Amino acid sequence: MKLFYTITCGSRAIIGAIAALFVLSSTAFAFHPLITDDSGTQGRHNIELEIAYQFDRDVSRGFDRSVESILEGIWGSVTTREDAHELAATISYGLIDPLDLVIGVPYGHSRARESRVFYNPPLPPSGIQGLRYKTTGTDSGIGDPLIELKWMFYEREGLTLAIKPGATLPLGNEDAGFGTGCVSPFLYFIASYEKEWFLIHLNLGYIRNQNKLNDREDLWHGSLAMEFVLVPDILRFVVNTGVERNPDKRSNFHDVFVLGGLVVSPSEFCDLDLGFRYSVETSGSESPAADYSVLAGFTARYDGGAKKEGNKS
Repeated sequence: MKLFYTITCGSRAIIGAIAALFVLSSTAFAFHPLITDDSGTQGRHNIELEIAYQFDRDVSRGFDRSVESILEGIWGSVTTREDAHELAATISYGLIDPLDLVIGVPYGHSRARESRVFYNPPLPPSGIQGLRYKTTGTDSGIGDPLIELKWMFYEREGLTLAIKPGATLPLGNEDAGFGTGCVSPFLYFIASYEKEWFLIHLNLGYIRNQNKLNDREDLWHGSLAMEFVLVPDILRFVVNTGVERNPDKRSNFHDVFVLGGLVVSPSEFCDLDLGFRYSVETSGSESPAADYSVLAGFTARYDGGAKKEGNKS
């Protein structure tokens, strides 16, 4: 009976960890691999398609000394490793020059492994027995789709300002960790400044995280990104940092991250990118996001506006 109890509780714990990891990795879509969005829009009738892949790994270690575990004889050290793969498709369409409609759909596959070393109560004549047990939980599915509008309302001397309202739709399976079960609206303010070899982007956001997971509903986001043009029109180096409020009500340690990557543009109509994201943890704390992430993406653009103008001439 003790072994069956261990399997049941362990499976529930790691499935819960899968859910938290996937929800935290599903952020508002931006210029990949950056988390921070830029204020630029596509232009009337232009289309951009982005295919983005993200791998997250999170490892946590602790010691289970709860009364329940002691009574059951399963107290001891616990190590959990969570891996999440996410593939997201995002399409942006220029309704008018300063206004885009953006729709994104993520698909995720997650796996969590729990390794537990526990100690049975003294059993004469052998005394305390140390046992090692591992459990694994996996799941996959479509996450909550995202729909948003981006309106660039100001442009002057390299400075552009935009707002981005939107919402995630409750179409993912929240019981399996791929959604919140509720419509979750958000609003971002975006500022970008561009020079010939350098670009900087600032995002300030509020997320109304309505959910059925008993998470915090009022979340905020702040981030800053920079692009450095290494080879004009071909190669850029990008860096990104930011902080977002932890959705877990039990913790006041927030998600602080740094990110670096490269964007290669074989032509003006497509980009290839690769990035690495690292979560910053203070001593004695556990980051709510993955320890690190590897990001890769492909972006293709279609200049529908230019084609229409060409047909008219």
